[in-house]
Amino acid sequence: MSTLLEDINQGSEWIVKAFAELNKSLDYSLDSLQEIDKFFDEEAENGQPKSGGVLEQGLGSKLFSIGAYVGQTLIKNCPGSEWEINDIETQGEINMQVKFKSGRLLFQSFVICRL
Repeated sequence: MSTLLEDINQGSEWIVKAFAELNKSLDYSLDSLQEIDKFFDEEAENGQPKSGGVLEQGLGSKLFSIGAYVGQTLIKNCPGSEWEINDIETQGEINMQVKFKSGRLLFQSFVICRL
């Protein structure tokens, strides 16, 4: 069984490849987060996946991977930031968060609440 941090790394890498198949570039830059925003504009309407769209199937794993990518991007671009996770918690993948050097936290659920 993999750790949550391993799942985060795998999910982040998977979403980069999945976006490449959609001709969208994710390169772990802060500017690449605009591609995530555009993706939700294209694939969701009124907080729901569009019928026949990319998010219609496997929504949970796709949102996890997108949240993992956003967190990894923030950590790579904000020195002193790190994942704050709990492998023992039953809903650790929902409650994972990025802790910034300042002590501020960004929860994954905040990242995906736009949908």
